[in-house]
Amino acid sequence: MWGYLYGPDFGPFAQITKALGFGPPPFFTQTGMLFSIMNIVNWAFIGYNMILIYAALRSIPGELYEAARVDGASEVRIAWSIKIPAIRPALLLTIIFSVIGTFQLFTEPKLMFNLAPNVIGTAWTPNLYAYNVSFVNQDANYAAALAFLLGIVIIDRFLRRPTQRPTEGAPLMTTITPATTSTSSSPNRPPGARPASPTSWLLTVFVLICVGYFLLPLFWLVVASTKSNADLFSSFGLWFANFNLFENIKTVLTFQDGVFVRWALNSVIYAVVSAVGASFLATAAGYAFAKYQFPGGTALFAIILGAIMVPVAALTVPTYLLFARANLTDTYLAVILPSLATPFGVFLMRVYAADAIDTSLIEAGRVDGVGELRIFFTIAFRLLLPGSVTVLLFALVASWNNYFLPLIMLNSPEKFPLPVGLAQWASTATGGSGSQALFSTVITGSLLSIIPLVIAFLFLQRYWQSGLAAGGVKA
Repeated sequence: MWGYLYGPDFGPFAQITKALGFGPPPFFTQTGMLFSIMNIVNWAFIGYNMILIYAALRSIPGELYEAARVDGASEVRIAWSIKIPAIRPALLLTIIFSVIGTFQLFTEPKLMFNLAPNVIGTAWTPNLYAYNVSFVNQDANYAAALAFLLGIVIIDRFLRRPTQRPTEGAPLMTTITPATTSTSSSPNRPPGARPASPTSWLLTVFVLICVGYFLLPLFWLVVASTKSNADLFSSFGLWFANFNLFENIKTVLTFQDGVFVRWALNSVIYAVVSAVGASFLATAAGYAFAKYQFPGGTALFAIILGAIMVPVAALTVPTYLLFARANLTDTYLAVILPSLATPFGVFLMRVYAADAIDTSLIEAGRVDGVGELRIFFTIAFRLLLPGSVTVLLFALVASWNNYFLPLIMLNSPEKFPLPVGLAQWASTATGGSGSQALFSTVITGSLLSIIPLVIAFLFLQRYWQSGLAAGGVKA
């Protein structure tokens, strides 16, 4: 999607600059490519950080805001003196994940390579270099060593940081009683005290700009999906022309004997099985770490925390070598099994379970002679369901959008998920082979590919929101 948005032919940014008498923006130049990829990454992953920060803010007692307003504190002072210190652990966590994410860059430069091969080289990022060494130069052992060194460098960088932990902060995914989150007006407010001030116009403008930033690419995707190939080049990119949506959908579903339907079914299998399995395993592991004392438990949990710092892409090449030795490559299991391990999900559920389940409930079950498995499934799992659904949504989105793992594990096109299949079509279109027949096809296919995620989010929204309402973030 972003490749077409940046494009000099029918990209709206290029159309606007040409209408103003300027040349196309330098998105695909040596000086502009870094910004282009940074923008894609920010647009795709800021939402995850917003979820963590939003969860942390939800856990701050409303009485703190009321007391500050009674004392005459402005909204800026409240944010600086109450909100930011309270969510400092959440901010630290998002910074750590963002730094780790920079070492995982592969999908964006790999796709941009098809549009600007003279700008992005084979060693543009460590993961791209490891991929080319392994699958282009056929030196898998060297690539595995590169991936191992990348993981060591990242762990070393974070182990050298100060280990001092904050003593205050909003708890991670921890339950809060309704009494502590009450936002009703304080009964002790002085008669002359001013009520909470409305949101400033500057903040409103900033929020509207952010909303436009996130919605503009999606709006363009919807608009472009209604156009024919000719209209893509002849009409303004951010508005409609002749309505050809249904013809485009028919083309997507019938092109290459309807392989898109097969790719969509594969994506459903990969995403649902991986997300459900990862969520269940993370819930069970988090419950065990939170409520059981066993030898080596602290060390095992420390290893899991260390695994969070290792980029998934750094483990992909060694994982490929293991699966190749076991003759599991080019199978559904090659994509599903690695996706079941979610260290971050275990971390979330461990802290959530520590507060969501009262130990007295477990003790009462044991007194009644109930086994540990039955306690988990009949008592603990129900209490952990909101947090488990939150982990499931994270895993579902990650599995649905996974590009690197299926790319190296699968060889048969009939087993491709949607990201790999659509990237193959986009590469064919960009390369000039049937380009006039594939531009609108790729764009419409991209629109269809995000619909299942929207449906899943809407269906699980009430569980997900209740999970976030139950907590925030604590290191």
